[in-house]
Amino acid sequence: MVKYMKQIWWHITDSYDTEPTQSMRQVMDFITNENEFPIILPFLQSATSGNEGRKNGNFYGLRVFARNSQLRELGYIWHENCALCNIDLDAFPKPSSSFLIKETDPEAALYRHVKMEVEYTIPKPAIVNYYGDPELVKMINFCFSPKKKVFMQIKGQQIQPELTITLPKGWILSRRPRSRTCRFAIKCYVAYTNPEGSTHKLSNEDDAKVGEYQIRCHSASENVNGHWRYSLLFEFPDDYYKEDSKEFSFELNYISAISWDAFLLSTVLPFMFIIASSLISTFAILKWVFPISLDLSVFLTLAGMLLSFVFVYVSYYQNGYHLTRPHGFIISVMATVATVIIGLLQCNA
Repeated sequence: MVKYMKQIWWHITDSYDTEPTQSMRQVMDFITNENEFPIILPFLQSATSGNEGRKNGNFYGLRVFARNSQLRELGYIWHENCALCNIDLDAFPKPSSSFLIKETDPEAALYRHVKMEVEYTIPKPAIVNYYGDPELVKMINFCFSPKKKVFMQIKGQQIQPELTITLPKGWILSRRPRSRTCRFAIKCYVAYTNPEGSTHKLSNEDDAKVGEYQIRCHSASENVNGHWRYSLLFEFPDDYYKEDSKEFSFELNYISAISWDAFLLSTVLPFMFIIASSLISTFAILKWVFPISLDLSVFLTLAGMLLSFVFVYVSYYQNGYHLTRPHGFIISVMATVATVIIGLLQCNA
């Protein structure tokens, strides 16, 4: 059996394509004296009873690696709705004194330090469009600031308060102005029972209820090849980490927004091309009614601007940026092409 589970980290990578997905990396440090270790994926605890016969069918691509044993991939088999992993203890180092194994323990020499990494993908994560409240804010966000809200829950495991979130290209975490607990739109809820039997509920809400411990969140962000990656560190009470604490529950939700350059390409410029094309084509059509004429250079300039816009848009798309409202891009291209054709006909008339 596992003697000590020392730490668990979670690395989350979101994808907001037509079918959103989440790639998960769970890194665990523990010591054990057995060659088999059951991998329970806590994100999947909410699977309905109808899915139980499909062996956790709401994820795919499960791979297990030994981080401190030549980064080799470990084999596993399914057993009682969990992955039973073959560790091979002889390939792992002995634990250091910091793991506090009593030397008087007759099996102390059999324990090994295992650093395991589990990777898998959730095909239908809890990612929804989010526009806020009240109605006026919803309308503004729908038109000018598309957002996504992501939910996740971990039950039954004592986790380290460190997480990393990697967003799709062109997306950033929203800000929480004037927040005293976290500068980003991240909300964390933790519940557990301490060794004395008292149940604690923790929250990083600025208006946390009386009796709830206020969690603070330290964060750092960096741009990695176009993806914004956020490292989060939460402050939990000391008794959360005690060995006799139990009944753990961790909930996290965060809100992401489109970045200014992706918003410019996916919303602002298509809208401007549609408006400009509508006005210019109207003037061109009115030539047959009123003595209004536009120079050929106007339509050639519009065509050149469209080509530049399409080139930049396609470059972003090919580089993996998640651009919203693709229909707006298509409509703007069609409207501008139609306007240029009408203009050429008008100039040759």
